Amino acid sequence: MNSLSLKTNVLQKPLQIAFVLFLIYMAYMALYHGIKGLAYFQNNSNTVTNPVILLAHIGTGFIALVIGPLQFSSVLRKRYLKAHRSVGKIYLVAVLLSGIFGLLMGTYRTFFLDQVVFGTGTMGLALAWLTTAIVAYSYIRKGLVEKHKEWMVRNYVVTFGFVTYRIGAEWMIDHGFSWPETAVMAWLCWVPQLMVVDYFFQLRSKDKRQKAETPITDVLLHR
Repeated sequence: MNSLSLKTNVLQKPLQIAFVLFLIYMAYMALYHGIKGLAYFQNNSNTVTNPVILLAHIGTGFIALVIGPLQFSSVLRKRYLKAHRSVGKIYLVAVLLSGIFGLLMGTYRTFFLDQVVFGTGTMGLALAWLTTAIVAYSYIRKGLVEKHKEWMVRNYVVTFGFVTYRIGAEWMIDHGFSWPETAVMAWLCWVPQLMVVDYFFQLRSKDKRQKAETPITDVLLHR
């Protein structure tokens, strides 16, 4: 056994424990902010008033938020491929349902009728959520695994947008901003993150292309 394999085995257990703790943290954040968000929407007359659609949106979104990280587990993907696919299907269905319910809330009655920024941000969030899920699914159906992975990452960034929104809005309130001013978080909770992720994927693709071209360059230089 070489030193690299030994290091990998030593780190494997702590990484698995860290991943489980991360999942527990995600579940806690989802539940905590989900309850706070539900209480807020129920107690404010300026928000959507259909409780069935609201509960369905939050419930299915909660499922996606909690099980989403399981899709990024290499252990689950390699050792339990069937389970990985099953969890993936549940995740995508939850995203699609929650996204559709989110759009229905926007069309049923616009969130914060006097706040265009919040309304357009949440509608954009729902559309981005649905789009990234559909694209990710279409790639795996074509057998393009790497592309599927990339779009699943993009999708989960949007999935986590709700938690990001709650954290950002509370931070703004704590630092003197008024509640209407926190509407900007409806855009900031997902657009910058998607831009960063997309930039990372572009850099990785560029690096792969350069590595693929290197052997050809070396051959030409040594002729």
